[in-house]
Formats: sequence, C-alpha cells, structure tokens
Amino acid sequence: MSDPNNYTIGWISAIEIEYTAAQEFLDEEHKGPKWVHQSDENHYALGRIGKHNVVIVVLPRGDNGVAAAAMAAKDMMHSFPNVRVCLMVGIGGGAPSKRHDIRLGDVVVSVPTFSEKGGNQGGVVQYDYGRTIQEKCFQGARYLNRPPRALLTAVTGLSAKYKRYGNDIDTTIDYILQRNRRLQREYGRPDPDSDKLYSRDSARTLGADENLVSSLIERPERSGREDNPAIHYGLIASADGFMEDAQIRDVLAEELDVLCFEMEAAGLMNSFPCLVIRGICDYSDRHWFKEWRGYAAMTAAAYAKGLLEMVPASDVDKMQTIKEADLVPPDFMERARSFIAPLWGDRKKEVVSVSVIPDPEETQTMDSTKDQPYQMPPIQIAKLPPATTGFISSQIEVKHVYIAVMGVTGAGKSSLISRCTGKNVKIGHKLVSCTADVEDVEFMLNDRVCVHLIDTPGFDDTNRSDVEVLQNIAVWLTDSWRDEKKLSGIIYLHRIIDVRMAGSTLRNLSMFKKLCGEGAYSSVVLATTMWSQVDEATGEQREQELIETPNFWGYMHDKGSRIFRLEQTRESCLEIIQYILSRDSTTLLELQDEIVNQHRQIEDTEAGVQLNEDIIRERLKHQAELYDLKTHMQEMAVHDAELQRALKEEYEKLKENIRRNDEEQAKLKQDLKDVYERKEREFLELKKQMEADRKKYEESQKEALRQQAEQQADRIRLLEENSRKQLEFLELKKQMEADRKKYEETQKEALKRQAEQQANRIRLIEEHSRKQLEFLEQKASEQEERIRLTEENNNKQKEAIERQVKENANRAKAWAENRDTALHLAALDGKADVTESLLIQGANIEAKNNEGRTPFYVAICNGNTDMAISLLNQGANIEATQEDGSTALHIVVFHGKTDMVKFLLQHGANVNAKTYDYQTPFGIAIWDGKLNIAKLLLSQGANIEATQNDGCTMLHVMAAYGRADMVKFLLNLGANIEAKTNVGSTPFGLAIRNGKAAVGKLLLNRGADIEAQQTNDGGTELHIVAATGKGDMVKFLLDHGANIEAKNNHGSTPFCLAIWNGKMMMANLLLNRGANIEARQNARGFTELHIMACYGKVDIVKFLLDHGANIEAKTNDGRTPLRWAVLNGKADVVKLLRARGARG
Repeated sequence: MSDPNNYTIGWISAIEIEYTAAQEFLDEEHKGPKWVHQSDENHYALGRIGKHNVVIVVLPRGDNGVAAAAMAAKDMMHSFPNVRVCLMVGIGGGAPSKRHDIRLGDVVVSVPTFSEKGGNQGGVVQYDYGRTIQEKCFQGARYLNRPPRALLTAVTGLSAKYKRYGNDIDTTIDYILQRNRRLQREYGRPDPDSDKLYSRDSARTLGADENLVSSLIERPERSGREDNPAIHYGLIASADGFMEDAQIRDVLAEELDVLCFEMEAAGLMNSFPCLVIRGICDYSDRHWFKEWRGYAAMTAAAYAKGLLEMVPASDVDKMQTIKEADLVPPDFMERARSFIAPLWGDRKKEVVSVSVIPDPEETQTMDSTKDQPYQMPPIQIAKLPPATTGFISSQIEVKHVYIAVMGVTGAGKSSLISRCTGKNVKIGHKLVSCTADVEDVEFMLNDRVCVHLIDTPGFDDTNRSDVEVLQNIAVWLTDSWRDEKKLSGIIYLHRIIDVRMAGSTLRNLSMFKKLCGEGAYSSVVLATTMWSQVDEATGEQREQELIETPNFWGYMHDKGSRIFRLEQTRESCLEIIQYILSRDSTTLLELQDEIVNQHRQIEDTEAGVQLNEDIIRERLKHQAELYDLKTHMQEMAVHDAELQRALKEEYEKLKENIRRNDEEQAKLKQDLKDVYERKEREFLELKKQMEADRKKYEESQKEALRQQAEQQADRIRLLEENSRKQLEFLELKKQMEADRKKYEETQKEALKRQAEQQANRIRLIEEHSRKQLEFLEQKASEQEERIRLTEENNNKQKEAIERQVKENANRAKAWAENRDTALHLAALDGKADVTESLLIQGANIEAKNNEGRTPFYVAICNGNTDMAISLLNQGANIEATQEDGSTALHIVVFHGKTDMVKFLLQHGANVNAKTYDYQTPFGIAIWDGKLNIAKLLLSQGANIEATQNDGCTMLHVMAAYGRADMVKFLLNLGANIEAKTNVGSTPFGLAIRNGKAAVGKLLLNRGADIEAQQTNDGGTELHIVAATGKGDMVKFLLDHGANIEAKNNHGSTPFCLAIWNGKMMMANLLLNRGANIEARQNARGFTELHIMACYGKVDIVKFLLDHGANIEAKTNDGRTPLRWAVLNGKADVVKLLRARGARG
C-alpha cells in the first residue's frame, strides 16, 4: 500500500469517463493508500507523472456540481495532507465565437483574463452567482482566485513549446489506445465530419433534425500547420447546472469572453489552489455529441500530463500544503496596512473602496430569494503609488523562530551558532569567555522560515558576575516575551570531555533548571559536544551517567527533554534545529512567568533564590576559610614573620572576596529600573540603526532581485538552447534508426527477389530439360519409324498415319500444358514456312504463353537462330520481357549460351536492360561466374557501374557476399572501388559490415579508403561497427590504420557511438587501443561523461568514471557533469557523482 504523505499533486475528475482517461496517462501506477481519513468516502487512484506523485479522485456517480467537487477536494486534503495544488481535469461545453475557433476535442485552460465588460477575472467565473440587469452585462457577486503561480508559469512554458513545435496530444492518445485497445471505440477520435456547429436560432426556428442543415455553420478545415486539437487559454464559466442554451452561451461569450462551460470548478478556486483543464465535447447547446466525450477527456488528460512534466518538483515542494495555506487570512487588511505604511512617505492619502471577500459560512447564510445580491461593505485604505501597487502580492510571509542556546563557558555555543548561520560569530579560544552579552543571530533556513539563535553567556563567565549574567538573561527573556518573541526551544550544551559534574558545571546546570522550570523541560534539547576529543566508549559511559542520574539530566529527560550528540558539522546543528521546528510550539520559561505574570523581582525568582543561596554558601565557605587562616596566623606568628605577612595578604584577599559577595548580594536586590533604562537607551539607538539598515537592505535587495532576474533570463535562454540541441540530436538519432531499418528492409527485399529469381531460373532449366527430353524421345521414335519403314515397306502408310497421330497428340499435350499458340509450336519445331503462313493469317507475333514467353523467346531458348532471324524480320520484339522483366538476353546469359549472346547483341539487344529487380545481363554473368560472357558484354558496352534499386553496383554485391574472385575480376576491369550506395556505403564498408575481412583486406590492398564516409552523417566504417558491437571488425580496422578518433558530422567518435548504444565491451576495447575518453563530442565542448549525465545513464556514468573520465571536466560554458545532471533532474546520477567526489 502507498503512503498518503508522499503525494503532492491532486487531480479531480467529475465522472467515470474522465477518471478512466486520467489513469491512462500515469507513467507509473501505485497501490491504494494505506489509510484515509475516517470521514473520507472518496475513491482514489495513485501514481506518478514525471517527478510528481499524483492522487486522482472521482466524484460519486450522479453527484455532480460545485458542492460535490468542494466536498471531494476537502476529504482528499484530510487524507493526503501534503497535497500542494489541484488540477480539475475533464470535459466541458465549448463557447465558439468569432475570436475563438473552438472545436470538438480542443482543450480550454483557465488563466486570468481581462475584458472591457467583465473586468479582471481569475480564470473561472460562477455565472449562477451574481446579477443580470436589463441592458447591462452580467455582474458576478464574488471574485474566484487565480490558479497557483507555479502552474501559470508552466502554462506559459508549455504554450511557447507548442507554438514552436506544435502539440503532440493526438499522437500521444494514439499511442495509449494502441497500448490499450479496449478503449479505442469509446476514447478514439470520432469522424471529423460529425463535428457540427449550428446557429443559436436553430433550436427555436427549426423543428425536425433533417432541417438542421440550413442552420449549419460552415467552418473551414484546419490546415496541416494548425494544431488539431488546439489549446485555448482564457475564462471558464462554472455553475451547478448544464448549459444547453446557445443564446445565453453567446451572450456570456461576448460580454465576459467565456470559452467553456462546466459544473465543478467554482467550488474549488477559493479554497484550493487549482487550475481547470477541459476537453470540449459539445457546444453548450441542445445538440449533444456523446461520441466525442471520451476523446475530449483524453485530450484534457494529455494536456494535464504535459503541464505537470513542465513543473519542477522543487517548485511544488516549496509551496505550502493546501491544509497549511490560509488563502484569506483574518488579519490580512491589518497586515497590509502595516506593510504599506512605510511606503506612503509624505504622500497625501487618497481613499478608495476595497471589497472584502465574504466568508464562505457567511455567504451560505444569505437569503437566496432576495432580488439584490449580498452587498459587501467597503473598507478604506490608502491608495498606493503606481510604483508599489504590485509589490504586496509578491511578498512571502516569513515565520520567525526563536531558540535560546545556553551552557557553560567553552561548551561550544558560539561555534554552533556560527555553523548554522554561516556568519562570523566570535568564537573563544583563550581562557576568557567570548560572549559578554545576550546576542540574537538570525539566518534564513528557507524562504519561509527565519531562525533566531540566542547566544547567552554562561554563569561561570570570566567577564561578568553570575548576578549580571542572570540580569542580562532575565531582561532579554522579559522583553522578548512582551514583544511576542516566544521561544520555540532551548539548547543546553555540555562538554563530554568534562570528567566530573561538579563546581561551575553543576552550578550552571542548576541555574538552568531553575530558569526553565519543569513546564519547559519538554522544549529543552540537551546536547553533548567535543566528541572528537574523547574516546567513544568513555564518552558513551559519561553520557549514560548524565541520563541516569536524576540530579544531572535524568529528571529533565523523564520530563520530555531530548538528548543529541552535536558533531562539528552544519548538518548536525541543523538536525537539532529541525527537531525543534517539527514540534511547532512555543514555551514559557519559569523565569519569564515569574517576572512577567507574577511580577516578582529577580531576587525573588527561583533562579534568583538559587543564585542567592550559592552566594551565601560561597560567603560561608570564605568565612570558614578566613577563620582557619586567622587561627593558623596566630599559631605561626611566633615562628615566621615572613609567613605571617603572606598569610596576611591572603587574609586581605579573602576579605575582599567577602566584600564583593556582599556587594553582589545587595546588587541582586536592586530594582530592574536602572537596567531597563539602560536597555531602553540601547533599544532606541538600535532602532535608529535598524531603520538605516532596513533602507540599505531594501536597496540591496532591489539590486539583487534585478541581477537575479537577469541571471534567470540567461539561464532560461541557455535551457532553451540546450533543449533545442537535445531535440535535434534525438531527431537525428531517430532519422539514423529509420535509415538503418530502411536499409535492412531494402536488403531483405533484394535477397528475397534474388531467391525468387533463382527459383525461376531453376524452374526454367527444369522446363527446358523436360522439353529437350521430349524432343530426344520424339527423334528416337522417328528414327525407329524410319528403321521400321525400311524393314516393312508394306506397312509404310500405316506407320506414317500412326506417326502423324502421335505427333498431333504430343502437340495437343504441349498446348494443354503451356497454352502455346500455334505460332509457339511452329517456332519450337523450327518450321519457318508454317510461322510465315500463320503470321499471314493474322497470328500475334508477340503472344505470350503461361510463362510469359513469346515465339521469339522460344526460338532463342532452343538455339534456333534461323527461326529467330525469321521472326525478327517479321517484326518480333527482341526486348520482349517475361513476368520478372527479363529479356531473352538475360536468359541466354543465365544459361551461358555465348553464341546466342553474340547473336542477340549483333541484332541490337539492349546490353544494359534491367529486370524488375534491377538485374542487368552483366550482373547475372558476374553472379554466376560466367567471366567470358561478362567480358563479351563489357566489350559491347555493358555498364560495369550499373546500380540496383538501393544503389549497389556488382562490386558492392560481391564484396558484401565475400566473393574475392569476382571482386578481383571487377577491379581488374576498372570497377570504381569507392562507389557509394544510396546510404553512402562503399564496397569496403559492406565487406567489413558483413564480416568479410579477406575481401576488406583485398580492397585495402587495391587502394580502398579506410576512412571513407559510410553514412550520410559522415561516419566511417569504424563508427558503424563500433556502434553495432562487432569487435573482430573493429580490431581489423584498427590493425589496418583506421583513425580511432575520427568524428562524424555531429562530432561523435567511434568510442562515443559505442557508449551511446550501450556496447560496453566495445568501448573497453577502444579505450585499450587508445581511444580518448575525454574527446569533445560537439561544438559546446561536451565529453561523453557530460552527455551520459544529462540523460541519466547511471551505469554508463559509472563505467566512464571507473575508466578514468574526468569528473570535473567542463563544457564551454563552464558546467561540470554534476551541474548538467542537476539541471536535467537526474537524481541518481547526481548521487553517484557526489559519492565519487564531484564538487560542482
């Protein structure tokens, strides 16, 4: 089950069709929540989109409207407390106008608008809550809030992206429906012809649907350069009922520039930071288009997904949760006045009226039957100058947290404060203490929390007496409580190196306990310091003794005090700060309560009494020592006058100590009036200094904001440039992949055609052999007949008749099998007189049998040149083709009939004729190894560089198949060794790609260029085999001098392509052969480590680092791999680089 605390984005769907579409766009689906609020009856779907965890909620079936949406969102807020913003995503009715060409399937997004009649709107208007006056425009009764700033910023960024490149919503939906075919019927895009817009008078003037044609509004089709669906930004109208009145629709569209109507958003905008996204499924009139509802839900969800991918997770994390946010604080107007007051200066106050948004509970109590809406009382405030009116809305309320830091002198109070704040706080390293007074040192923990660390002197201070220390602490605590600077916690530091808890250490702890009181113990953090200076076992023993001894820390720990070990790091200090902040409470110390609430003097407080008792004990101790000294002096007086003088001096010192103790005791009883007067003078001086510092700070902040804006603009431009480069790179990679697939498909098709051609040739040979056999059998039969005729003269006539019958039967059989015409049979028998007679009678000289052969073709196949000449003389086409496009010259070359080849060439046959798969007679001769015929064809003008449909010459083909003998033959006859195919491959490249090393070596020996570009992007063969992981061919190329650092048109080396395609063994081989791991891959100075860090390839980044890649390498703009990983949000790579020591 999933933890509800992990979800920061809320997604609200009104109906099931929207709920289904929303879930299809999750990048990752999660299990249901572990728990929900006891009163929560919602149904949730959980998942991830981009970097955001999203909770999707749907309203109960049949329960729609403003109130239902508000209740569902409220329950979601209770069950998912960390939700920052909401998206209301679903379908709605469009409001097309002359200004806005809205069509079914388009998307409308709620953004702040201004119109001349409607004024300023936050993005949503509740059109059933206001008043409509005759001859005046609609006036809303309340203003609905704008969407969150982070979402509006993302809307602008996504709109710019769509303007430049167009949106891919339709493509994304097609992909999802291909993945889940169950949804295609209901959620696919309907026929565009079903998108019909009727005039607003159609419902009133026309009765039958067949007459609606006359009221149909003609709209041109969108061109290919326009987005379809289109995205519209503007005002969305919301109410509890359906909008089915075209006249009211058009009035609101004209007056308020409304783009869309729906039923839920008005219940969300003032209580939840929300953006509304609606897919258009009808035109808000009486004509419904149910077939468009599913597709409209998909377009809205697709836009919402694209929007969330534009929102950085850090921007969402910085926002308050909906539960924490108070959209209209009760003291808003008072705080506004106090903020504006310093900005007035001497300007004359100009009174204006400001309407206050009524409380939702008060709004519900209004009488809905009244004609007049609720009138909101005006409040008078001062009108700001134009230069400052926009400043208030951009202020972020900062929470101030006060934490006191106490402990003995030298415990590390100043060091703790210095580490937390990063400020140069004075730290003592001598025997005298460095903190002489209570000091307030502040720092910004984040943009919403300012922490004040209160540095206090210890009661064993070397500069001041314990009475003065108590007075200083008491004054600060009293003033801070009266100024509502309430402590959130107290940190008490103790040195773990102290061997015993005695003397000033124990006295300091006792004073601290009295100062805090038992009621504040739960807000106390007891922290031990200086662990690096003590053995860990000894330190743990001392720490345990502190915790277990009631007079030490035991009693405080039982009452709720927390124990921490404070290391010498800022993280350790901030851990304590975060613990105190997590308690989210303030405390009243015993000393504050006694002075402020009980009006006691310091000497009457628990701490004062404790201090007085300590002074009395010290005084009694000194008096006892004085008495002992007097006695000893009397005893020694007679013995040693010198010693007596020394003892007398010691005596005087003791008397002085007693006198000082008496003065401190009297001073403790003095009234605080003198101290307060002194503090008041100091306060006035401090106030003047703070006013001067404030003005100086405001000036510096303005300048800093200006510089920050410039830096941000530069960063945005850089990110846009980077995105454009990445897009170009991806498009190029996609094109390369398409070319590769096209080449493979072309090769497969060519091999398939060659196989079919070979099969046809085999079939032709078998057919020819069958006919030859029949011919021989016939000749044998005739010979037998002749013998029989000489032997049996008396049966001559009988045998002649039988022979004639048999011949007729054979012809009938041949005709039945081949569908030969009489002209075919005459050509086959070589009977010229018969052919002439048939032609005179009108026989078709170009008739083809079932195999596509003409009579001329049959004569050539039988080697009957006389018959062939006769047919040519009578108009036969020497270039007649069979079904595969082959001519007679192709066939006789295939069968190796040199004499017939010569015959056809002499009679004008086209030596370069091509079959349908681009085979020439010369190519067939080379493929079958008929070298004499090949030479004959070349001598008669055959083109040795004739290409197939993929641009391959015969040298390419023979090299790819490893036919070394044919390669030598072609080269000897002058074939171009550097000829290129349609995709740029040379014969050498194809030989290497197909693993034909022997042919590759032969071509190199004959002058082939090993560095020739083999692809349209300028890559060499080493680039190609490195990318495909062919290690043996890479070794061959490197052994024969291939440039291991060659770059293609994009600046990529073979090592780069091996890494990009995940060929780690290949990359390792190239590194071992000297490849430069730091090679710059493009004009911006990227190394392979930069590129892999940008794309989040953790395993490849680790490989590069393991092989010595420079982790601090910088691109031309000075950015390291770590910086690029951070900019692209690749958290895993950032973690790895930091673990490997990356600095920035």
